Amino acid sequence: KVVTARELQSLKDLQRKDLQQRLKGAELAEALKSLDKQVVDKVIENLLLEIRAEELAISVNDKEIDQRVESITRRDPSVSEVYTEDQLKDLVYKDILRRQVMGREVGSRVRVDDEDVKKACLAATGDNREVEVGHILVKGQDEAALAKAQSIRKDLNGGAGFEMEA
Repeated sequence: KVVTARELQSLKDLQRKDLQQRLKGAELAEALKSLDKQVVDKVIENLLLEIRAEELAISVNDKEIDQRVESITRRDPSVSEVYTEDQLKDLVYKDILRRQVMGREVGSRVRVDDEDVKKACLAATGDNREVEVGHILVKGQDEAALAKAQSIRKDLNGGAGFEMEA
């Protein structure tokens, strides 16, 4: 695959616009200093991931991309001020591809058993206590589901019992 100077410049412009949205002053100036190297590094990383994804026969379907783009723009509408729909879809595609390649490559080699978890927890906390963990699943991806999840979180942070909220 060939990457043209025009493609690199377009990616740099896009990244610059994103940085200008998120950063100001000295922080922005510092980030812009390394912009060229970051863009080139990212292009190389993406090319390597695409090659490895091909070798592993990994594919990403349009429905998955569209769902992620919709979720992102719903969560942060300002993203449409920085990226066009096609640019956002391309970023989402590469992110999904990266996660699948990394999951297959790393996940197949990493094994963590209960004893490893216990040792890590003991090292981090200095004690051997057990903690019960639970979760509450709120079905849906619409505004009502988000409002319900936020309400549950607020209640729990306010001291409500987990069992009552679940």
